[in-house]
Amino acid sequence: DDLVYTYNKHALIFVLYGFHPEDEFVYNGILVTPSSNLYINSVVDYRILLAFITRYMVNGLESVMKKDWKGRQGFYLYEEKKPDDFETQLDAVLKYLKDNKINEQAEAILRERGHLQTNEAPTGL
Repeated sequence: DDLVYTYNKHALIFVLYGFHPEDEFVYNGILVTPSSNLYINSVVDYRILLAFITRYMVNGLESVMKKDWKGRQGFYLYEEKKPDDFETQLDAVLKYLKDNKINEQAEAILRERGHLQTNEAPTGL
């Protein structure tokens, strides 16, 4: 329900959480460059991308794409098969985040550094 992100002129940054095979809680930072260039990204690019992600997350794939993609699929755009116990893993991650107040910690760090942007589109760099 809560998406915490930060951004700068180089990229929009999300964090994805999960468990390592040895049950160690880990996170991966995902850098997104809407313009495909590390030096030319604008707040407008980020707003468009965040609107797309929000629409997809709230309304599903059909709300952002009416038919199957027929164009070239980059090496970074692929659909990975979900593990058989995906729902169990997802529940475990969400419970861990809640029990350990991970999002609150992340928000505190971002707020302290002046980067917190939640529930609003980027306003400026």
